Amino acid sequence: MLLKGASYGWLRFFSYTYPICTAWIPYEMYVIKTKKFKYNTLVLIILLVSMTLSSIFTGSILRNPDKSPEEHTVVIDRQASEIADYINEEIPEDKILMDSFVTSGIILNVKNVDNLVVSSNLDFEKYLNYPAKYDMNYIIVPNPEGIGALDAINRKYPHLYEDGEDWCLLKEEFESYKIFEIKD
Repeated sequence: MLLKGASYGWLRFFSYTYPICTAWIPYEMYVIKTKKFKYNTLVLIILLVSMTLSSIFTGSILRNPDKSPEEHTVVIDRQASEIADYINEEIPEDKILMDSFVTSGIILNVKNVDNLVVSSNLDFEKYLNYPAKYDMNYIIVPNPEGIGALDAINRKYPHLYEDGEDWCLLKEEFESYKIFEIKD
């Protein structure tokens, strides 16, 4: 997933094991202590130092937006609500193509999710390659800068956000997203 650019907030998944390891330390300390191992104290110190360093490194990386941009930028914000409201009010019955990688906040707020074709759809690639052929009415494109560069639509159509394409028309523009109407 990382090589394909399809991972979402990957770093936090590595930190999920930390609480389990922390809870396991007392058991390991007990086992080491009862086995009369020659280097009991050294093993315990290494174990505790390793856990301490792991928590410091993980914490510092997760707090730094430059090192973990997914954890800091993928938030359901005001803009997602505005776009969802626009869809609900202006184009509620139309088929809309979007990659859920960056548009998850929009998807959560759309009333008629049956009309959304998102990246988890088994035929997403087919719709992405030929949106007009498969009766897509609209396509939502995030700004390709930053994390938006990983969006499947931006990868397939790298100039769509800035220049448009001959098969669609700009319908609505938001701060970091554009909605294009797909021509028949």
